[in-house]
Amino acid sequence: MLQLIANPPYSSVEPVTEVLHGVPVTDPYRWLEDQESPRTREWLAAQTQYARAYLDAIPGRERIRERIRDLLLRHMTPSRESATGMFFASASPARSSTASFCVKVPTVKINF
Repeated sequence: MLQLIANPPYSSVEPVTEVLHGVPVTDPYRWLEDQESPRTREWLAAQTQYARAYLDAIPGRERIRERIRDLLLRHMTPSRESATGMFFASASPARSSTASFCVKVPTVKINF
């Protein structure tokens, strides 16, 4: 495993407690919820820089990235039939970050 090059950036703990359905819930990092705050943006930049320094140093990283990319481009789960006769499948089209979930419902003839 790679050694971390330094301590991770400091994350300020500023607890905020609110009562939800009668239960006190404390969030020590509520200040990070404001995505437009300069303070939050600085924290995100520091975390990203720290993570990049570690991840970019992983040996064979580009080979791993290419293999994952190849697998994602071909991803299609086989359809499965349920007890109700319905078929289920999911697919991720090439170069797409979204997946489709497909359901085929059997034709049912109703007699009146």
